[in-house]
Amino acid sequence: MKKIFRLFVILAIIYTLPVYGLNSSCANAYNCVKLSASGTYKCYKLDSNGNNQAVYCSDADVNKYNLIVTDGLSNNPTGAKLEDNSGYTNLCTRNESNQYGIKKKTKKSLDSIKNYVMNTPCVDAKDKVYDFSDILTTEEEDSIRQLFNEYSEKYKLDIVFVSYNLPYTVDNDNLYFADDFFRFNDFGLDYDHNDGILIFRNTYASDPFYTVISEGDAQLYMSGSRLSDIEDAIYSDFKGGHYLTGIKYVLNKIEYYHDKPIKGKVVDEYGDLHNEWYPHWGVYTLVGFIVGLIYMLVGLGKHHMVKKAKAAQEYLVKDSLNLTEKQDIFLRSHTSSYTVSSSSGGGGGGHYSGHSGGGFSSGGGRHG
Repeated sequence: MKKIFRLFVILAIIYTLPVYGLNSSCANAYNCVKLSASGTYKCYKLDSNGNNQAVYCSDADVNKYNLIVTDGLSNNPTGAKLEDNSGYTNLCTRNESNQYGIKKKTKKSLDSIKNYVMNTPCVDAKDKVYDFSDILTTEEEDSIRQLFNEYSEKYKLDIVFVSYNLPYTVDNDNLYFADDFFRFNDFGLDYDHNDGILIFRNTYASDPFYTVISEGDAQLYMSGSRLSDIEDAIYSDFKGGHYLTGIKYVLNKIEYYHDKPIKGKVVDEYGDLHNEWYPHWGVYTLVGFIVGLIYMLVGLGKHHMVKKAKAAQEYLVKDSLNLTEKQDIFLRSHTSSYTVSSSSGGGGGGHYSGHSGGGFSSGGGRHG
């Protein structure tokens, strides 16, 4: 009788709980309470010890968005658990039937870049903020997402933030991970050259790193020394965990540089940056030589050469010029030197050829 009474009480409690979105497979599978932050659900299931275990899942179909088991202490709708990415599962699938999740044009065949693609997290490109390392609060995520949407609409490019724990041996591993994440998901598809800016924070404990990369037409005004200066400027913010402040600085620079393009650069159909074509200096030299030769020949045909004067010495006054001393005088001399140092480390950046064959630009990244 007591067991029946307990069961009745449990059923009554479950019935009175606020349950939302029961039309989704995820919500059907668990007792879910919708979170206010976004379209995610906080669900519960029993672990092996019979205790409640928190689960986060999307309000989309569970077959597309896998369940992410967490410790229940944080809301991370993008799927990461903690620093080691142990709670992460792909938010979408890559297979041959969907071209491994790639809709963009690539210079290289899919078979040749398959390994890079399959090692890249597959995400829903609508979110724009992917905090796999759980370094942002829910409020910060919401603020950044709102800012990204505003700037994307105004300047016609995708803006993305990614945090991830990526062990690496060379700095460029970070740059290529960031480029792969942008290119092998659906970012920038709404724009001619897949235009975008991606801010990547690697939370690798042994050597934290961050970089800002530009894609497509964004490279026409956000590349080279500009990106390098931006990465220097946000060093203290990122090192100190003030990510919202640093990201706002990047957005302000997008706004500042947008109407100040770097001269002499063009972007091709693959989003690769090139120098504008100008005739080589040798072409100018050859054309000038030919024009000069023609002019000289025409002139010779119209005029006779002047006969050389043999008695030109008679027009000179002897001993009228006498140089006896030579002296160099320097009024003053001053030499100075300076050194440039940076506590942030990292490279000078530049333009890189990505795994897909297209290019991207970076400030080189910074340690810290």
